[in-house]
Amino acid sequence: MINDAQKEKNGELLVEKAASALGAVFFTDSGEGRDIETDEVYLMDMSGRLIPLDRIGDFESSPSIHDKIWAEFFCFAEWRLDGDDIKIDFKQHPIYHDEP
Repeated sequence: MINDAQKEKNGELLVEKAASALGAVFFTDSGEGRDIETDEVYLMDMSGRLIPLDRIGDFESSPSIHDKIWAEFFCFAEWRLDGDDIKIDFKQHPIYHDEP
């Protein structure tokens, strides 16, 4: 039986793999609820920044993740079921992307 810590790690790995497939890394700000738990995975929707691999160094050395330069990368990592598989979709929130 998988313990809770491993279930959470498995959920994090799903998000990491989905971000990696897009050539990016997802930096989590917070959990947003809408949990799912299976025998192997615990996961919830999350908010954060999906940063392209070529911008990781800049992001990690930034004095604040709240700088406007990083606003365009703010999104939600939302899970969905695809048959028996859990898939992750990254969705931009319009409030952070419609500013002039």
